Amino acid sequence: MNPRRPRPRGPRRRLPSTTRAGPGGGTRAPVAARSVWALSALAVGEVLLLAWYDDRGERTHWLTHLLVGAVVALLALTFWVRARRRAPRPLFGVPAVVVVVATAQLLGTTPDLLEGIGLRQGRWMDVFLGSVSAHHTPAGNLTWAALTAAAALTYASALRAVRPPPAPRGRRARRP
Repeated sequence: MNPRRPRPRGPRRRLPSTTRAGPGGGTRAPVAARSVWALSALAVGEVLLLAWYDDRGERTHWLTHLLVGAVVALLALTFWVRARRRAPRPLFGVPAVVVVVATAQLLGTTPDLLEGIGLRQGRWMDVFLGSVSAHHTPAGNLTWAALTAAAALTYASALRAVRPPPAPRGRRARRP
């Protein structure tokens, strides 16, 4: 111990780590590795969904549901950001916007998946993000692409108006 430097009082503080102890006492994968795995799982899910639509000859349906899901998810996140006055934290190591868009797309795709197992589509299926009516908009996917761009700009402006998420504190806090 250096005689010139006073000894710190109180408990010794640890620097935040990029790993956390798992249930077995070991360490979990670093945050970056978890992000890569989560993004890879989302990408594989999208490719499988696109292949399923392609086998049915309905590739444009995949794009429609992706764009509608993106519009709904971006607007929902915009309202969330404005209400909470902070940016959303990552979910499973992935930016929240990616997870929410994928979830919204899956919700919009539900009627097509139900039709794939034999349930006939009907107007009642519009409860799934307007799944049936979304295909009958003027200019089709071009309209949905423009709405997605507008929703993305709205979300970006909402993010610029709020403070960044709070820094992690304490020993058990995770780094974003």
